Amino acid sequence: MCPRDDLAATGSDDGELKLWKIAADFKSISLVFTYEVTGFINDVRFSVDGSLIAIAAGQEHREGRWWVEKEARNQVIVLPVHYGDDKKDEESRIRNGDESTANMSDSDDEQD
Repeated sequence: MCPRDDLAATGSDDGELKLWKIAADFKSISLVFTYEVTGFINDVRFSVDGSLIAIAAGQEHREGRWWVEKEARNQVIVLPVHYGDDKKDEESRIRNGDESTANMSDSDDEQD
C-alpha cells in the first residue's frame, strides 16, 4: 500500500505493474496506471512520501528458477506515481519507454 491510503500496487509474473485507486467506501477499485516490463515483477515499493514507486524485475521468479525469461534483464525501475486524479478518466500505459493512453469507462451500465 501507498502512504496515501487510497492507492495499491500489484506486480505479476507476466511483467505487469498495476496501480489501483480504492474507492472511499472500500467497495470498489479502479485501474489508474499500468506499466509493463519483460520478465517477472518480484517486488514493488512506494517511496516514503508516495511520489515514486520502485519495481524489482528480473529473469526469474523470486521463489526460484522454475521459469526463466531469457529476454528479460534484472533491473530496478523507479517511476513517478500516477494517482488518477486528473479530470480525465484515463489509464496511462507504458511499455518499453513508449507511452500511450487508453480511455477507461466508468459508466453506470457496467455491473460490479
